[in-house]
Amino acid sequence: MSSIDQALSDAGITSEIIHPGDVWLYPNQELFLSDDKLKGRAPEQKNRTVIVVENDGHCADPGHITVHVVPTSRKVHLKEDTSLLLAKGTGGLDEESIAMVDIMQPVLKKDLVRKIGELPEDEFHQLLALIAEVVGIT
Repeated sequence: MSSIDQALSDAGITSEIIHPGDVWLYPNQELFLSDDKLKGRAPEQKNRTVIVVENDGHCADPGHITVHVVPTSRKVHLKEDTSLLLAKGTGGLDEESIAMVDIMQPVLKKDLVRKIGELPEDEFHQLLALIAEVVGIT
C-alpha cells in the first residue's frame, strides 16, 4: 500500500462500497452497548453484525468518514419496542436476531470488517420506520 493510500485509510477514507441496508461485521469492542446489553456477551466474540442506515450519498462520499449503523444481537429475548426481529438468513445473518435501534450509532467506515449481506427492501423500510418512530419523526 502506498503512503498516500495508507494516509487515506488512516483518515477513514475508504474505497469500500457501502450502501444503506448493508449488513457488515464490525469490531465488537468499538461499539457502545449499554450494560444490560453487555451481560453475557461472549469475550471471544470479536465482531458484531451491524446494519448501515446512513443515506446513500453519505455512504458513497469519501469525505464522510463515518456511517450510522444499527447493531444486532442474537439475544432475541432482549427484544424491546425499539428492536426489529430479523429471521435467520435475513441479510446474511446466521441466526434469528434483533436490530437494536435504541443503540444506533456512528462508526468509522474504515473499521467495517466485511459485508455479509443486505436487508431485503421491505425489512429495511421497516427498520427506517422504527428509527423514525424512536427519534420522534412519526
